[in-house]
Amino acid sequence: MVAHSMLPARNASSETEWVAPDASPTDSWWAIYARISDSGEDEAKRQLTPGVERQVADCLARAHEFGAKRIRFYREGGSAFDEDKERAGFKQLIEDIQAGEIAHVIAWRAERLARKPKDAEALISASKADSVTPIATIYTCDGINSETELGKMLFRQLVLFGRWESLQISSRVRRHRQESMKKGRFTGSPPAFGHLDGTRWRATAPKEVALIREGADRIIAGQGVRTILRDWRDRGVRTRKGSLWRHRAWIKMITSPRMVGGRMMAGEETVQIGKDDEGRPWIAPILDRETWDAVRRVLLDPSRRKHDRGGKPRHLLTGLMLCGLCAGVLRAKGQSGKSHGPGYWTYGCVNDAYHDEACGRVWIKGADTDAYIENVTLSKLREPTVRRALSLIVGGSSADADAEVKELRLEFDEVREEVLRLERLSLEGSA
Repeated sequence: MVAHSMLPARNASSETEWVAPDASPTDSWWAIYARISDSGEDEAKRQLTPGVERQVADCLARAHEFGAKRIRFYREGGSAFDEDKERAGFKQLIEDIQAGEIAHVIAWRAERLARKPKDAEALISASKADSVTPIATIYTCDGINSETELGKMLFRQLVLFGRWESLQISSRVRRHRQESMKKGRFTGSPPAFGHLDGTRWRATAPKEVALIREGADRIIAGQGVRTILRDWRDRGVRTRKGSLWRHRAWIKMITSPRMVGGRMMAGEETVQIGKDDEGRPWIAPILDRETWDAVRRVLLDPSRRKHDRGGKPRHLLTGLMLCGLCAGVLRAKGQSGKSHGPGYWTYGCVNDAYHDEACGRVWIKGADTDAYIENVTLSKLREPTVRRALSLIVGGSSADADAEVKELRLEFDEVREEVLRLERLSLEGSA
């Protein structure tokens, strides 16, 4: 192995690729993969943490030993609490190996490269053209080399042990978080409206606090959540992520025990308010307890729920149609067109304070659409091919299929009658 003195500096945080001045097009590409799990920062910041760069530096030293002249960097910053999330860098590495672009891979440790045993198998499989011919070789800074069967076995075993160790750490971290929550302490959170980022909820954001207190007073005074959210939309108030406030998200925010400087365990009603050695709350309160309790009594009252989840839909195609322009769900809306004759209801791509991602450009008459889909469906059910398919589904004969079609037709008629009944009630109520 020939050492190369022109490798990039040890801190290569801005690099995605590096090519030595004397490299030729025939020189193999080397991949350096670095990953760290950290729940405290966002994805972009985690990719440039000192932990990641220390891994890169050690891998660069290893590449120096091999005389690498062309290096591609793959960095990951996955959260320790979101292990099922797809790793874009790892996926790209696999694709580049399979495309023949990468001939050698270096990682700090086996468990940094492959987080789970299935990742190890995916990597080993991708690095072989067939059962014998290798495409890429895997190295680690602690001596693993996949060129031999022994090296592959050790790689798999280290990944398996790393997975076990990760699960043990997760269990301890989860237990620690639960204990901290019982004591009313901050345990980590995405940006929270009302509290300043990076202060572990010890400091509040004055403008947001004023909005929350105003909203609480308006709820107690009898105003509805939608009225408040329309007002907030008109005033340009957004979530910390820049989105419009949604009904459920707003209720969850203002009824959170964080508002009174506490935490609440799942399934419990007792608020734990922790205090430090000086008697100050670990979490800065935004509302006083009396106001917060009053808000919760109003917003969490079961009688406020006007519609039961899972009940019969009012219209045949509710939740089944998508907008052809933005792929948003088309929603049934009330009577329209009254100035030009009898009113009619519609399916539409609704763009409002609660569906701001919708384009709002597609609208169709509801009753006509339901009738069309009903006729098409029933016509299909009469076709011999469909009936034969139904007979296979129900595991019976063609006669069984006929019976199944008749039963479906009866159920269909029942649903249609229910829809018509609800429409009549709606018309009577709007008269």
